[in-house]
Amino acid sequence: MDSGIVVSTIGIFMQVIFDKYLSSKLEQWAGRANLGGEFQNLYHQLDMAKAILASLKGSPVMEEGIWQLVRDLKSSAYDAEDVLDELDYFRLIEIVDGRSEDKFSASMALSSPSALRKAFHLSGASLLPPFKKARPTFDPVSCDWYSVSCKMKSVSDRLQRATAHIERVAHFKKLVTDDMQQPKFTNSRQTSSLLTEPEVYGRDEEKSTIVKMLMETEFSNIQNRYKSFLVLPVVGIGGVGKTTLVQYVYNDPAIITCFKVRAWACVSGFLDVKQVTIDILQSIDEEGHHPFISSLSLNNIQTMLVKKLEGRKFLIVLDDVWSCSNWELMCAPLSSGIPGSKIIITTRHHSIANSVGTISSVTLRGLQDSPFWSFFRQNAFGDASMVDHNLNLIGRKIANKLNGIPLAAKTIGKLLHKELTTEHWMSILDSNLWELRQGPEDIMPVLLLSYQHLPANIQRCFVFCSAFPKDYSFCEEELIFSWMAHGYIQCMRKDKTLEDTAREYLYELASASFFQFSTTDNLYRMHGLLHDLASSLAKDECFTSSDSFPEGIIDVVRHLYFLSPDHAKFFFRKFSLIEHGSPSNESIPGRSPGHSLELNNLRTIWFRDSTISLSDACDDGFWKMSINYKRIINLRMLCLNHINCEALPVTIGDLIHLRYLDLRFSDIAELPESVRKLYHLQVLDVRCCKNLLKLPTGINNLISIRHLLVDASSKSLAGYAGISYIGKLTSLQELDHFNVRKGSGFNIAQLKELRDMGQSLSIGYLENVGSREEASNSGLREKYRLVELNLLWNNNLKNGTSDAEISILEGLQPHQNLRHLRITNYRGSASPTWLANDLHTKYLESLYLHDCLGWEVLPPLGQLPYLKRLHFTGMGAILCIGPELYGSNSLMGFPCLEELHFENMLEWRSWCGVEKACFFPKLLTLTIKGCPNLQVLPVQQWSDQVNYKWFPCLAMLNMQNCPNIDQLPPLPHVSTLSRISLKNAGIISLMELNDEELVISGISDLMLERRFFLPFHNLRGLKSFSITSCDNFIVQPLKVQGKHGISEVSTTMHDAGCSLSNIGELKICGSGISEDVLHEILSNTGILDCLSIKDCPQVTSLELNPMVRLDYLIIEDCRALTALKCMKTLIHVSELTVLRSPKFIEGWKNLVEEAERSHLGITASLTRLHIDDLSFLTMPICRTLVYLQYLMIDTDQQTICLTSEQEQAFGTLTSLKSLVFSECSCLRSLPARLHQIPFLKSLHLSSCESIDSLPHLGLPGSLERLFIVGCDLLREKCVEGGTDQHKIAHVTEIIL
Repeated sequence: MDSGIVVSTIGIFMQVIFDKYLSSKLEQWAGRANLGGEFQNLYHQLDMAKAILASLKGSPVMEEGIWQLVRDLKSSAYDAEDVLDELDYFRLIEIVDGRSEDKFSASMALSSPSALRKAFHLSGASLLPPFKKARPTFDPVSCDWYSVSCKMKSVSDRLQRATAHIERVAHFKKLVTDDMQQPKFTNSRQTSSLLTEPEVYGRDEEKSTIVKMLMETEFSNIQNRYKSFLVLPVVGIGGVGKTTLVQYVYNDPAIITCFKVRAWACVSGFLDVKQVTIDILQSIDEEGHHPFISSLSLNNIQTMLVKKLEGRKFLIVLDDVWSCSNWELMCAPLSSGIPGSKIIITTRHHSIANSVGTISSVTLRGLQDSPFWSFFRQNAFGDASMVDHNLNLIGRKIANKLNGIPLAAKTIGKLLHKELTTEHWMSILDSNLWELRQGPEDIMPVLLLSYQHLPANIQRCFVFCSAFPKDYSFCEEELIFSWMAHGYIQCMRKDKTLEDTAREYLYELASASFFQFSTTDNLYRMHGLLHDLASSLAKDECFTSSDSFPEGIIDVVRHLYFLSPDHAKFFFRKFSLIEHGSPSNESIPGRSPGHSLELNNLRTIWFRDSTISLSDACDDGFWKMSINYKRIINLRMLCLNHINCEALPVTIGDLIHLRYLDLRFSDIAELPESVRKLYHLQVLDVRCCKNLLKLPTGINNLISIRHLLVDASSKSLAGYAGISYIGKLTSLQELDHFNVRKGSGFNIAQLKELRDMGQSLSIGYLENVGSREEASNSGLREKYRLVELNLLWNNNLKNGTSDAEISILEGLQPHQNLRHLRITNYRGSASPTWLANDLHTKYLESLYLHDCLGWEVLPPLGQLPYLKRLHFTGMGAILCIGPELYGSNSLMGFPCLEELHFENMLEWRSWCGVEKACFFPKLLTLTIKGCPNLQVLPVQQWSDQVNYKWFPCLAMLNMQNCPNIDQLPPLPHVSTLSRISLKNAGIISLMELNDEELVISGISDLMLERRFFLPFHNLRGLKSFSITSCDNFIVQPLKVQGKHGISEVSTTMHDAGCSLSNIGELKICGSGISEDVLHEILSNTGILDCLSIKDCPQVTSLELNPMVRLDYLIIEDCRALTALKCMKTLIHVSELTVLRSPKFIEGWKNLVEEAERSHLGITASLTRLHIDDLSFLTMPICRTLVYLQYLMIDTDQQTICLTSEQEQAFGTLTSLKSLVFSECSCLRSLPARLHQIPFLKSLHLSSCESIDSLPHLGLPGSLERLFIVGCDLLREKCVEGGTDQHKIAHVTEIIL
C-alpha cells in the first residue's frame, strides 16, 4: 500500500482532533483556567503536523525511516487527543458542579499552573486541603491542573520534535516540494468495448438478464423521464467484473442486430460532458475522429451527436461512472434517438444508479464457488496439464479468501503463476492481501480508488471498521455508537444530530458498495476484500483474536476485539488487567515479562458474545480481584457482552474518556456509584441484564449521555423512572418513560432542559401535574425532534376533575413535527385545541386513544393529511361517530389512513356515514371488537352500487363481539378484501375468509328471517366454500342493478370477460349452500381439476361453466341433486365419486341419454369410479366404461346379490385393474363372472361379513393382490385347508 495513502488516513485523524476539541467553547474555558497558552501552543503544533502530513500525502513512496517518524507523530497526536479530552472532562465537571462564574474563577486562580507550582515548592502536602476547600465536589487527583499543564506542554514538545524531524528528513530526501498543495486526484483508468477476457466465467445468468432487459423492456410500460431511451445501471464493488460483463453483453450477436448504433465511453471520474460526447461520437464512426473536434464548442459537438442518433435505435455504454453531476446536460442530445434506445452505466455507487437509472439495477455479487475456482485456476496454473496436488489444496484455501471477486483471482493468480512451488504459494497464503506487490490495475488499487472518492469524514469511519472481525454482521446502532465514541462524527448543522450524520455516513458507505445490507435481518456486512483494505489503512491499529491467541499484539494497537473466552482469559493474565489487592509493581502470576502491548494506547476493548467469566480469568476467583482500569484509562469504548460478572469494580470510574459502555446480556447485578464520574459517556447499554435491579443514584451526572438503553418492559429495573433530576441529562436523545411525581426531582419541568430529545418520549402519572402552566413547562412544544409521544394518566385514579385534565392536556401541546401520539386514561370530556381546532399536529401519522373514558366528542381527525393509523380503545363516553370526525374543509375523510381500530367501545351505538363523500380511500385494515351496543354501520357507503364508495382498498376486516349490529354490509364489498374475520357480529356467528377459504355460519336463535348477501364476483379464486344454514339465517348472492332497473345475479367471470385462472381443487359444502349460491360459486370459478360438493341438501341441480374442463367430480350427501346441466364440462371427467346421493343416478342417466342423442361420449374418459349403489351398474353408463381401471363399491347396505343385469355389467369392464367392495354388509356373493375380467390385478374386500365364498368359477388368472379384511366367513374358506384355498393359489400377495 502506498505510504502516502496511509499518511492521508493519519491526516484525517488529525482533523478529527480539530473537529472535536479545537473549538471556541473549549478554548475559552481553557483561557479561564489559565491554560490558554498551553492550549494555543498545542493547537499550533497540531496545525503544523497537519500541514506536514498534507505535504507528504502526494509524495513518492516513503522509506521506513520516515515512516517511523510519521508513526511517532501519529502517536503524539493520539496523546494530544487524550490530554484535550481530559481538559474537556474538567470542563464537564464544572457544568455538573453547577457553580457560578465567580466561584469558578476563584478556584481557577488557586489551581492555576503557576499557583500550583508555587504551592508545590512551599510544601508538597500543603496543597490538598485548600484544593479540597476550593473544589469540595471534585476528586483532587482528577483535577490536578499542574499535571494537565505538564501533559499539554509535553505533547506539544513531542509534536514539535516529530514535525521538525519529518521536515528535515523529507527535505534531505527531496520528498517535500515547494508546492505544499495536495495534488489533485485523477483517475486514469481506460476501458473499451472489446472483450479483455478470452472466456467469461459464471456470468451467463446475469448476461441473459441484461440482454432480455435491453431487448424486451417496453418503453411505453415504464414511467420514464427521458423522451426516447432508458437507463440500465450495473452496480457492484470494484473488481467484481462489471466492465467485463457489459463487454460480454455489448458484443452479443442479438444486441448487435437489435441496436444499429452502439457506442462505448469510459467516464472514470468526473463526468466530463464534452469528452464523453466526443468518445461517443468517435465510437459511432470515423467522422468522430476529426482532428479539431476537441477545439469545437460543446454545442457544436452535441449537435453532431444529435445528427448521428436522429431516428436511430442506439445502445450506449458509459463505463465506470463516479458522479452524476451534469448528467442531464450529457443526456440532452440522446433524446434524438427512437424509443427503445438504451444506456448502460456501470458504477460502484447505488446512489448514482438510483439517481439516473430508469430500469431496475443489476447488482453484481462475487462469483459462485465453482466458476470462481475455474477462473482462479486458469490464472494460477495457466495451461499446465498436470497440477501438483498440494498446490491445488493451497490454491483452494487462497481462493476462499477472495470472496468470489474476479479481479482478486486475476491479481493473486498472476503472483502464484510466477513460481509453482509450495513455499511460494504458502507465503502468499500466509500474507495479507495488501502486503503483496500489485500494479495499478490489480485488486487493491482498484478498491483503494473507491476509498479515495469518499469524503474524508466518511473515510475515517470506514477505516475503523477493520476493528471488527471479517464477515462480521453490523447492526446500524452499534456502528453509529462506535463512530460517535471515537469522535468520528461531528455535526455542524443545528437541525441534525450526531446520529443523523452517522446514519448518512452509513448509507453513503452502503451506496458505494462498501457495505452490503440484508433485508432479512437488517444487518450490514463488509466484503472480505474491503475489510482487507480497511486493515491496510488502519496500519496495525486493530487486532481481532478470531483465530489465534493474542501473543503478537504490538504497541500501536488501539482497538482489541476478542471472540473467544480463552483469548479473553489470556488477555487478562498476559497484560495484568486483574489485580489481587497487591501493589501494581508486584509480580502477577500469568504475566509474561517484556510484553509489547502498551495498554494506555487502547481505545477499544470488545468482548463480543463470548460468555466470558471474569472469575475464570484468575485462579483466585472473582471476589479477590478487580480490574485495573487505570492501565486502560484512555478507553473510549468498552463492550462486555455476555460477561459472567455480578458487579463492575469501582475503578470503572477512572475511565474518564469512556464514551460507550455496553453490558448487554451480562450478569451485572449493580453498577458502582463511580459510574457517575463518566462525564464523557454517551451510550450506556444495559439491555437484557436480567439481574440488574437499579441504576446508580448519581447517574444524573452523566451530562454527555445520549442513549441510556434499558429494557422498557423490565419489571425489576426501574430504569428512567428511578432517575431524579433527569433534566440534568441534557444530551439525552430518547426517554422511553418518565413518571411525574410531586416534589422536586421528578416534576414535569425536568423535561424542559432535554431540548435534544428525539425518537420517543413517554410521560406517566400526569395526574401529578398541577396546572396548565406546569404542563407547559415541560417544553414539549419546543422539542422539534420528538417523533413519538405517549401521555398517560393513572387508570386507578379516583380523584381529580375533567376540567383540570382538559387544561393539563392543553398545556402538553407537542411540536408540530410529531409523528406518533398516544393518549391513555385521559378523563377529560373535550379534545385539546391543538388536536381539534387548529390541527397543530398536522404531520401526525398515528394516533392512539386508549381508555379515555370521559372523551365525548372526537376531533376532526379526518383532516389530518398524513394520518395512517388510528386506534380508539375503551372510549366509554362515545355514543355516536359521524361528521364531526371526518372534518368539514376541502381536505377531509382521512386521505391517507391505512389502519382503523375500534375496541371496547361499550356505549358506542352508531357509526353514521355522509352522502356524496368518498372517505377512507386508502384504508387497508378495519377492526371493530367488543362493541356490544353498536347497532348502525355506514352500510350504504360500503356498497359498490354508490358513486361515493368508502373503503375501496380494504384488505382486512376484523369484527368481533358486536351482536347488536342491525345490518351488515355485503362482504367482501371489494375484490381487494381478502381477509375477513367476523365472530358474533350481528346475524353472523362466524365468517372467516382468507386467500383460499370461506366459512360462514349464522346465529342459531334468530326469531325472524334474516338474509346475508355475498357478492360472489369478489370471491373469485377461492378453493373452499363452507356455509352452514341455521333457522331463519339465509345466505344469498348479492343482486346487482342490471339494465332497465332489473335486479340480476352478479356478473360471472365469463360474462365479464375475465381471464380464467387454474385454482385446482374446489370444495363446496354446508347446509347453507342453496341453488343460487352454488350457481354463483361455479359461475365465478376459474379452471378446475377437481370439484367436490358435499352435504348440500338444498341443491337440486348442478350446472358448470362450459369453459371449465373437469377431471375429478365428488358428490356426497346431496340427496336432492337430480339434474345435471353440464354435459360439455363432464365429457373429460376421469374420476367420479358419488356417495349418499341417490337421485344423482337419475340425473346422470338423463345426461348420458342426452349425450348419446348428441353423439358425445360423456363417460369415455372415466378411469376411476367410487359409488355406494350397485344399481348404478344397470344403467346405460356402464356400456361406455371401457377405460375404467378402478371401481369401488362402498357402504351399499341394500344389495344382497347381484342381478343378471349387474352380473352382465361386470363383464363389460374389460380394462378394470382394481376392484374394492367395502362395508357391503348384506352382499352374500361376488360377481360370478369375476374371472372374465382379463386385467384385474387387485381385489380388496373389507367389512363384507355376509360374503361366504369366492365365485364358483374362481378369480381371474391376472390377479396379483388379494385383501380380505373383516369378512370372517370368507376368510375361513380361504385359509389353508379351506374349501376356496385352491381358487387363490395363483395370487402372489394375500392378506387375510
